[in-house]
Amino acid sequence: MIIGQGMAAEVRRAHERSLVSYYHKCLVEFGVPEYSEAQCWRDFEFQLFRPFLSLLTIAPSFARQARARGRVGLGRVRGRGRVGLGLRSGV
Repeated sequence: MIIGQGMAAEVRRAHERSLVSYYHKCLVEFGVPEYSEAQCWRDFEFQLFRPFLSLLTIAPSFARQARARGRVGLGRVRGRGRVGLGLRSGV
């Protein structure tokens, strides 16, 4: 994710192949079996889209929460106004 999101596109494109290749080499040296460099590259490419996929799944929940907070917050303000004016809360 740092490679994909943490640098300018031109810099990333210039170095991503060598960085992913080095990452794969380290995985193999530390004992990760049967993981080809081609599969490592495909996994890297998929991870570039992951933030967008996360946003698509999380955004509706954020919107619902914001709407719910807005209603609750407004209800509290109205209730305090009634108390301040000496009105019953059900009126």
